[in-house]
Amino acid sequence: FLEADKYCANAEYRINQSFLCKTLIMAGRYKEAYDVVGNTMIDADKPFILKYSPELGNSWYTNAGKGRMQWALADRFQTYTSKEINDTNRIKFETVNGISGTKRWLRQMLYPTISSPMTAMSWQECYLMYAELILRVAPSRYQDALDNFNFVRDSRFVPNTDDITLESIYVERDKELNCTGNRLLDQRRFKHWHLPAGTWQYLP
Repeated sequence: FLEADKYCANAEYRINQSFLCKTLIMAGRYKEAYDVVGNTMIDADKPFILKYSPELGNSWYTNAGKGRMQWALADRFQTYTSKEINDTNRIKFETVNGISGTKRWLRQMLYPTISSPMTAMSWQECYLMYAELILRVAPSRYQDALDNFNFVRDSRFVPNTDDITLESIYVERDKELNCTGNRLLDQRRFKHWHLPAGTWQYLP
């Protein structure tokens, strides 16, 4: 990323810095990430997307969507949208019957077709990273963290909140970044692993 910075300008530079910041966060290097996060994407930036390729279609569609339903969304996503209807602006799903006809499952609809582009980085993710890093590294800037957090919610027409914690940021990331491949990484670093103690915390 540091080498790539030499060839980037403006929006490209902010995208590159966003991925650098994310990498540092996932490695638990929060102080270094805090020093970078001010250079990440801003709300005027378009999301960095992975466009459709005939050689490699949208893997969410082909594994957790209408193409083939190997995976289902967790029931918590329906709970989220039941509590706050405007969360449907970012959490997209439909209910389908299982083979038995009795169990109903949630199928992601964020990527409704095999050619749906996938978001790899967005300003919303950057603002949530900023809020998290403030709480971890510079808690005296709490109001800035809250403002960043609420700005993301504003963008989805979700009501503001008056209080945030690392736990609420974890939940907000779950909503905002659903079906983007961030969940396992977040579970590990927030110590919310979903399997029993001693199990592997990575995918082979």
